[in-house]
Amino acid sequence: MPIWMVHVGFVILVAGLPSLIRPWRRSGLRTRRAALRVTGVGVLLLVAGLNWPVGSHTVDDPVLQLDRSMPTYHFNEVHGRTIAAPDTAVVAAFADLRPPEIKLLRTLMSLRNLPMRLLGKPEPDFGGEVPMLRQMGVVELPSDDPAERVFGMAMSMATMVDIPIATPAEFAAFDRPSCVRVAFNIRATDRGDGRVEAVTETRIQATDAAAARKFARYWRVIQPGSAVIRLSMLAAVAERVEGLPTALQAPAGRHLQ
Repeated sequence: MPIWMVHVGFVILVAGLPSLIRPWRRSGLRTRRAALRVTGVGVLLLVAGLNWPVGSHTVDDPVLQLDRSMPTYHFNEVHGRTIAAPDTAVVAAFADLRPPEIKLLRTLMSLRNLPMRLLGKPEPDFGGEVPMLRQMGVVELPSDDPAERVFGMAMSMATMVDIPIATPAEFAAFDRPSCVRVAFNIRATDRGDGRVEAVTETRIQATDAAAARKFARYWRVIQPGSAVIRLSMLAAVAERVEGLPTALQAPAGRHLQ
């Protein structure tokens, strides 16, 4: 709910502001007082959404490999797509995606990195033929299921910069103040008809309450763009593996290349 409050509030605010300057009868805001009421509603929704309390969630009965890597989290998102390809080919392709394969990536990452620009921090420049996940500096986390791969990274909420994580053990032990840990997976469930249900879930766990509040405001602004990136990644996987001969769908190695 906080995410839609932020974005609906923003739209209402933007819709009402012009009539505060000069009332536009066709908009239905015939007076500045009416425009003030509308913009006030927009501001209230925006502020309430940005400051909505942060809750946590815990998986009591771990089923996924992701559950074992991050059973407790503060934020998450889940996206899926049906793909006509073997499960291991799908998860391998996801880990191997190159930035040019992911539509709108540069635009959406530029919006995601807006806080870094405002703080004068250098932005990561995703491009070329190096796999996207490798450029992000993620570490692959343990998984004993060939149809699910899990990845982790960390981010400082003080500097809005990603923090390099070298090993799964380092990710598991990471508890630096004013930071968040991010774990995400790709899993493919066989539907039995030559197709799989490919699902990617992202979970975020803050290391302290201050980081949770700060990340909440950031997340509630950028989450729609984050969702588009993940859906674009699944679309890129489908475009890469669907219709290929079985021999060419063979999965790559388990490690990021």
